[in-house]
Amino acid sequence: MERAGIFESRPHRFLVLARDEFTGEEIRAHCPNPGRMSEFLTPEHTLYFQKALNPSSVLPYSLVAVDYKGSLVPLRSSLANTVAQDVILPSLFPTFHSSKSIRSEVRVGNSRFDFVIDRPSETPLAIEVKSCSLVEEGVALFPDAPSSRALKHLRELEKLQTLGWGAMILLVISHGSPRVFRPLVHADPELALALARTTVEVRAVSIHWSRRGRAEIDNLQVPLDLGFGELALEQTGTVFVRHQEPGTNSWWIGYGGVEGDFRKWSRSLGTGAGIRQVFGQELSSVQEEFESVASRAGWERGKSPPRGHEKYRRGGKELYWWRVGDFPPEYYRPYLDLVFRCIVRRL
Repeated sequence: MERAGIFESRPHRFLVLARDEFTGEEIRAHCPNPGRMSEFLTPEHTLYFQKALNPSSVLPYSLVAVDYKGSLVPLRSSLANTVAQDVILPSLFPTFHSSKSIRSEVRVGNSRFDFVIDRPSETPLAIEVKSCSLVEEGVALFPDAPSSRALKHLRELEKLQTLGWGAMILLVISHGSPRVFRPLVHADPELALALARTTVEVRAVSIHWSRRGRAEIDNLQVPLDLGFGELALEQTGTVFVRHQEPGTNSWWIGYGGVEGDFRKWSRSLGTGAGIRQVFGQELSSVQEEFESVASRAGWERGKSPPRGHEKYRRGGKELYWWRVGDFPPEYYRPYLDLVFRCIVRRL
């Protein structure tokens, strides 16, 4: 790692801006991880960068890690495959470690799988690796953003099973020593439900990183609570709404309980609102902690709803509003996602 800086903003998914801790210069860097990473990309965290491998790259640096709760957490999602090949698979399948039985990037039909293990006395085993970096309150959660790609891979593995193959989803948890893994139903309900019902073997392995950048296994079999994904069928719970007041730079956060169809409720708000749904969690179960997060973030309690949202009542529940302030979305979004840490405490 060649440079360190304090996070400033993330204008879009592949660009991160930071301020050099020593020189004060702006660092423009490529972000190799498509996840939200809201717990990492806040102004109190130090990010680490290395020079772009391609000298002709538009961005001179690439984001590689973050200092989070005293631990170094790698942020390059593709690194999970390297760790799986060099550290995890040899431990899970020691019989095949010294042979050529573990193949990477294997095409089967129209699909390509991260690894295939050729087992002499059994059918081949196809493995897809997923990087999991969201760990709060001892719970590892995946995904942290909607992932149609992960769902596609899961369906491809299920199809392979019908042909007699073995199939596995390998979740590489990069920090936090979690006590359990759960699908994050609030980020991607379709994938969460698919994980709850899949016939594919799901394995979660947690690792930790030394200051020298070496990956070491923490727990080779993190307990799973895949049934939590069944909450995706719940149509009651809590909703969080992000709203920009018309004609201003003023942003508001609204939250309330929903009884009925989440999708119908969301459509009624119109296209200007950003919706986060929290399936199966009653408003009363998160209200106190949400208020605490809002107060710590310096939000101002709205005496009345923002213009354009005067009378939103759905399912007999009213939205409560907080005024976030007059600054760009990248400054308030991480704080809104702090609410999900409150929810994790309730699981």
